[in-house]
Amino acid sequence: MPNRKLITRLRMLCAASAVAGALCGFFAAGWYDLEFGRVLLVLSFIVLFTAIVWSTGRIAFRQEAASASAQAEVQGRLVESLENMTDGFTALDPDWRITYMNAAAERITGIRRDSVLGRNLWEAFPDALGTAVEREYRLAMAKRVPVTFETFYEPYQRYFENDLFPTADGGLASYARDVTERRRAMEILRDTDRRKNQFLATLAHELRNPLAPVRNAVQLLRLKGKTEPEVQWAHAVIDRQVDHLTRLIEDLMDVSRISHNKLELRNGRVTLSEVVAGAIESSRPLIEANLHKLSVTLPKEPVFLEADAIRLAQVFMNLLTNAANYTPPGGEITLGASKEGSEVVVRISDTGIGLSADQLPRLFEMFFQTDDVLQRAHGGLGIGLAIVRHLVTLHGGTVTARSAGVGRGSEFTVRLPLSPDQTDVRPPSALRAPSRPGLQGRRVLVVDDNKDAAVSLSTLLEIAGAETHMAHDGEEAVALAKRLEFDVALLDIGLPKMNGHEVAREIRKRSWGSAAVIIALTGWGQAEDRALSREAGFDHHLVKPVGLEELLKLLAGLRKPPREDGANGGA
Repeated sequence: MPNRKLITRLRMLCAASAVAGALCGFFAAGWYDLEFGRVLLVLSFIVLFTAIVWSTGRIAFRQEAASASAQAEVQGRLVESLENMTDGFTALDPDWRITYMNAAAERITGIRRDSVLGRNLWEAFPDALGTAVEREYRLAMAKRVPVTFETFYEPYQRYFENDLFPTADGGLASYARDVTERRRAMEILRDTDRRKNQFLATLAHELRNPLAPVRNAVQLLRLKGKTEPEVQWAHAVIDRQVDHLTRLIEDLMDVSRISHNKLELRNGRVTLSEVVAGAIESSRPLIEANLHKLSVTLPKEPVFLEADAIRLAQVFMNLLTNAANYTPPGGEITLGASKEGSEVVVRISDTGIGLSADQLPRLFEMFFQTDDVLQRAHGGLGIGLAIVRHLVTLHGGTVTARSAGVGRGSEFTVRLPLSPDQTDVRPPSALRAPSRPGLQGRRVLVVDDNKDAAVSLSTLLEIAGAETHMAHDGEEAVALAKRLEFDVALLDIGLPKMNGHEVAREIRKRSWGSAAVIIALTGWGQAEDRALSREAGFDHHLVKPVGLEELLKLLAGLRKPPREDGANGGA
């Protein structure tokens, strides 16, 4: 709105100008003395000019005063904001003089600001010289760029996070906050996470160890036991439950690997059919136990993928077992695959309990449960589908789920990129089913403090044709190795007297030990455990319980070190 006083003054000026004009006209008409009229005309112009100058000056003065008042108000608000900040704020001029320090900076440094204002920063805080603080401050000042850094400041025994910003006058604005408590809280969280991972690894180790002799015993019964249907059924039940417990353990460990981004793929050129076959082989016992009908439709020509065959089989196995668990007995499960452009699309559907609309968005979240765990016939940990999504994503694919509603079944769709080369170059031998390998002539040293595990494994290897020798602690293993020229040593890691790593190192020191094949057979299966095995001189690292076929295939394919009959003399 226009200033009312200004308008009034302008009106007065106009009136004065009108009076002056009238007087000029009066005198110009000769109604009065001409010279006197000229004098009055000059005087009226002087009055008019003076009034204009006076009014303009008053306006400019008032405008300057208003502007100064506004600036002072803004500065006051800025200072008030700086004083109320929890961050310490310090302003520096181009010569490193401290021009301002807020109350928070006083609390952080423990120094009164009136004792440092105007002083050089490095004179006021000499302890900062030669530290990361000086380096980062000088970088920001010299380069005229914002700098953010976190450091442990020795004099205060505290952690600080700092933000430095160049200012228009050539100086710096510094914001500092004490993050010691946050760092401590983060360290507590990290320590808790480490303890959790260690607990899971220990739990997995302790569960795997007793599973190994159980699986060995079942395989022995299958090879040499009775053939009555009831006995074979009992063997199958034990084997299925061992598989189930093994998968649960691996799923638990995968959760830890996923949370730390340590789950790695071992990709190779594989066919979709062999991946699906592996998944069906693992999930078929559960499907058959629930009397489900499984229908599989795959493309007639081979579909090649660049994938980790074991991990991808785990994806489809999880989806098949999920369908088997959540479909009432006698249901139908369908697995179909087809090529769509540069992808292969695999759909697994069932006639099971289905999913509600509110469950679908959270279905692939870790630990998500679809309903009350106490009311479900087949529980689970709520991690299988989360692992499926992570593994599919690592393969460059996607997985989605849909359902028409509760009680109307569900369908999971996995899309995976095809290998750029779809040419079938496999040799004819690769297309034939492999026969069980034999171990005739192999001399194997089996070392495990669990005697059931050692005896059962040795018996299985002897059935396959190997000559076996057993030890149950580290010192016994080293002594036996000195007397025996072995081809392969299967060592547990957690041994009394000397652990498996120490045994392996001791064997590698010997001239006869350099050519031996040493395999870790242990319940420890983390990436760190495998790295430790490599460092100790192991050639392979297997995690209990190991399937007989897998172990025999590995042993039969190993090079056989040259040896002569008789003892090696312990050299």
